[in-house]
Amino acid sequence: MSAAAARSARRLLQVSLFKTKDCGLCEEAKHVIQAVQKRAAKENVPFELKEVDIHDPESKGAYLKYMFDVPVVHLQDTLWGMHRVDAGKLLNDVTAAAALAAQNNGRTPLDADPSNVVPLEDAPVDAPAAAAAQKDTPAA
Repeated sequence: MSAAAARSARRLLQVSLFKTKDCGLCEEAKHVIQAVQKRAAKENVPFELKEVDIHDPESKGAYLKYMFDVPVVHLQDTLWGMHRVDAGKLLNDVTAAAALAAQNNGRTPLDADPSNVVPLEDAPVDAPAAAAAQKDTPAA
């Protein structure tokens, strides 16, 4: 299998943007992510951008969780950031996630251990506090 075929066969990384209509910060975040997406593709680290309008009926869990925090960005279903997107940090993190996936036959650590993923409906509403609490938890 050629290198190009191997790349297309593996699952793309996903960056999700949780947003609302008429949100200037959300539009700014989208433009930054799209610029990073173009650069990452040139560096052979493509990713998919999934946009989620938290006001859509199927996004009720996202609305309850993020109604005061949009834009919110997830990398591979894990909270990556809120409010502003740092292009350099996102590119570094996408590149690192792709490298980990390459070492694990296309699977990221989250794919390997689905217990790390909390469905939005079950996630705490106060994401910053939850993230801070997780950092304070000692490693097993």
